[in-house]
Amino acid sequence: SGNKNFLKHKYSAKHIFTDTGSYTISLIIYVGELRDTVYKYIYVSSKPIVNLGNDTSLCSSSTLKLDAGFGDYTYMWQDSSVLQYYTITTPGSYSVELTNVAGCKASDSISVNFIIPQPLNLGNDTVFCQGAKAFKLDAGAGYKSYFWNNGLKSPSINITKPGLYYVTVIDSNACKQSDTINIKKNTIAPVYLIPTTILCKGQSYLIDPVGDFIS
Repeated sequence: SGNKNFLKHKYSAKHIFTDTGSYTISLIIYVGELRDTVYKYIYVSSKPIVNLGNDTSLCSSSTLKLDAGFGDYTYMWQDSSVLQYYTITTPGSYSVELTNVAGCKASDSISVNFIIPQPLNLGNDTVFCQGAKAFKLDAGAGYKSYFWNNGLKSPSINITKPGLYYVTVIDSNACKQSDTINIKKNTIAPVYLIPTTILCKGQSYLIDPVGDFIS
């Protein structure tokens, strides 16, 4: 029980335990020539250990799962959640308090920020006219890496045929995002020549093309 505590007054003897473990303590009481000893068994518990990690920043589409640590604890998060794990989907400050069976408490907190990425936009789906020159798709400058579905790794590509194209980019914060564009084929409708027609002066003739033409 450590050093003995002798107290000749009416107040209770006290002892501060600095180590965890099981102890048998005794209290010896003297009343005149009489002596009595009282024994008690106690267990000194350690405080829970909790570490949520350092403050951090996440990509906007990411989540972070916090682990308060496994043990015979009760958990209390900042929003009164009581589970060991907590999943973060929005920026803010998060904290948890652990309490063990002995009533010892420990807490920790973490601040999480979400990074807003540079917008990625290949544009709306469009058509590629037959016989047209190459069509340029541009993912924009400022990204660290580019990965097109045709194997190219440049900020922009030139396409010469219709199809589905997509690009994945990674920025300097290692945040990843993708976009897709569908280039459809637009064939030229056949043009039919009308037979030679002889008109008299003052007459008119309506030419009505067959097909789905805009102009």
